[in-house]
Amino acid sequence: MKTKEKIVVVALKLFVEQGIDRTSTAQICKEVGIASGSLFVHFKTKQDLIDHIYLERKKAALAHVSSFVDPEATVHLNVLSISKAMVDYYQKNYDDFLFAHAIEKGPQLSKKAQKLYKEESAQSAQIVKSWQEAGELKSLDNGLLKDLWWNMLSAFIRRRKSVAIEDLEIVWDALKK
Repeated sequence: MKTKEKIVVVALKLFVEQGIDRTSTAQICKEVGIASGSLFVHFKTKQDLIDHIYLERKKAALAHVSSFVDPEATVHLNVLSISKAMVDYYQKNYDDFLFAHAIEKGPQLSKKAQKLYKEESAQSAQIVKSWQEAGELKSLDNGLLKDLWWNMLSAFIRRRKSVAIEDLEIVWDALKK
């Protein structure tokens, strides 16, 4: 594993275990086994590291989940399969889930990273909007609908148990029009 990848893996682990604010770059360097300050060869600032981890991990989750969208299937089946894929993905990548959950609630994510992720996820947001416009999903603000969906899935993810697609009917019931 390359040094940059080691930094990312160790930083993610420490951020999840201790919190972002309580994790120093010196501690990350020590855990990786590199000289103090060597982190800055790969990331200009701690903020750049935080943003990199967030964007890298969210893009991976988005790519995984997007592969479950089937334009030929009903919205109902798409919501269920996307939900199942999201729960399965984050149960397998639980530190990614914990990091995303923590950072989305706090001030640690830069405006630049927020904007980049919004651009990355624009296609997914458009699909959900088209389902709303088709009268399949509730006509809530897109952000509110996304938060409602994510918070329900978060409850399943936190349980850390296998979830059958039928278990996710409750998600469909909450989102459908």
